[in-house]
Amino acid sequence: MPMLKQDKMTSDERWVALLNRKPVDRMAIHPMALGFSAINSGREILSVYADFTGKEPQEVTLWLNEQYGFNQLPLTGYGNYGTVEFGGEIKMPSGEWSQSVTVARLPVTTEEEAWSWKSPPDARTAGFMVPMIMELSKREAERGAPFIQFILNGPWDVACSIAGIERLSKWTVQKPDVAHHILRLATDLNKDLVQYYIDTFGAERLFPFSTHAHTSGQIIGPKTFEQFCFPYIKEEHEWMMSKGIKHILNHCCGYHALNYPMWAQIPMGDPGVISVAHDTDEDWPTPLESVCKLFPNDIIFGNVEPAMFQIGTPEQVYELCRQCIEIGKKHKPGFVLAPGCELPPKASPYNVWQMTKAVDDHGWY
Repeated sequence: MPMLKQDKMTSDERWVALLNRKPVDRMAIHPMALGFSAINSGREILSVYADFTGKEPQEVTLWLNEQYGFNQLPLTGYGNYGTVEFGGEIKMPSGEWSQSVTVARLPVTTEEEAWSWKSPPDARTAGFMVPMIMELSKREAERGAPFIQFILNGPWDVACSIAGIERLSKWTVQKPDVAHHILRLATDLNKDLVQYYIDTFGAERLFPFSTHAHTSGQIIGPKTFEQFCFPYIKEEHEWMMSKGIKHILNHCCGYHALNYPMWAQIPMGDPGVISVAHDTDEDWPTPLESVCKLFPNDIIFGNVEPAMFQIGTPEQVYELCRQCIEIGKKHKPGFVLAPGCELPPKASPYNVWQMTKAVDDHGWY
């Protein structure tokens, strides 16, 4: 049902219109909320990462949408996909200050261990994340959701979850053949996962949420991105498009000013969706405007600084949202107001509501 008084569309209808290049009533809002969704509903953060029925991640997201007028498609997963699947260990969030999943033990720590893997494990059975996200996706299919969204960590991110960012980065210089081998394993694991989804739900209904946190320019340079990230992301996306997937949401986490021209060469769909972080430098004072020019046919998604939802004042958050809205409304393919990365689990609920308030004041078409 519509959430704001002037709404003429439901959340699902708004997504259908956006992805079919049709007019929408107002700007969509995506909070990029996992842990916050749980806390907002009185649950533990762990509930969105370890519910193997898929019920809680779906419920808390739909409740969040209803409460705030948001448009998040229910999804779950974690940024360390590949660790458990290749035999390592992760640690689930617990305690007051733990806000996400972390790596406890990497599966690959030596060159010999890397080469011992001739092919990736079966994505359908390895680890525990895939069975969990599949249960959530089946619930979404039963709900009649127009799109099935699932987290698909990018090849470089999966490779980092296998060997670690420090070791993988060193290998790109000292042992590039080993780095490429790990990236091949990661890419093939991702393809296996996507094929599982295609076999289960059909390609046209899928809307992967592809995340690329470790490709940030704050971690690796543009040359490393060009040689070790770009080819595998492009291959993966071209393969998904060839399978019939029509739209991919890419979350370019962190600083990507030097990488965006390369991102513009990667197919994302018709339209694709690109999520822009808030990080800037003096050459990119307004990344939204710059990215809009580089992606004239795709939906832009962003880009309020996430930390401000936890440490900023309501007035500061509202003004950041307003600035994004004013730029985003001019982008013809469409714009979704969102944080530049995941919403902090301990964000102030009143600050989070400033997104809704700003759209209600400025986001109508």
